[in-house]
Amino acid sequence: MNRIIDSYNLTVTGLSQPLTVSKNGLYTSSGLTYINLPPCLLGLLTSPSINEGEFTFQNHSTLTATVYLLRKHDWEEVDLSGWTTVMTGSFFEFCSCITVYSKPFPPGEYTLSSANALYFFDLPSASV
Repeated sequence: MNRIIDSYNLTVTGLSQPLTVSKNGLYTSSGLTYINLPPCLLGLLTSPSINEGEFTFQNHSTLTATVYLLRKHDWEEVDLSGWTTVMTGSFFEFCSCITVYSKPFPPGEYTLSSANALYFFDLPSASV
């Protein structure tokens, strides 16, 4: 299913849940609830879809987007090549030791995996 967010210059294809604005109390498709989200993640676009495999995201902006990946340390591995550790904390109800990673994505199309990871998209506005 395509999810196009024109105001953010972002297209996401291949996830069952729509993108939504992140907040504490938001449920994921696996029943996890976000809590204690750090300020850098609040208000960003996120998809509560997890364990669905690969999906595509396109940054249509002329600016570089920062994507944050959240995962629990004992979940099955995902490719973290190029990702930088930002912080670790308890960001899901009943689930501790969540690591937040970030990675810059210049304009283009990318394939990511929702298997064992959740994503937040920080796309800068091109306002003058």
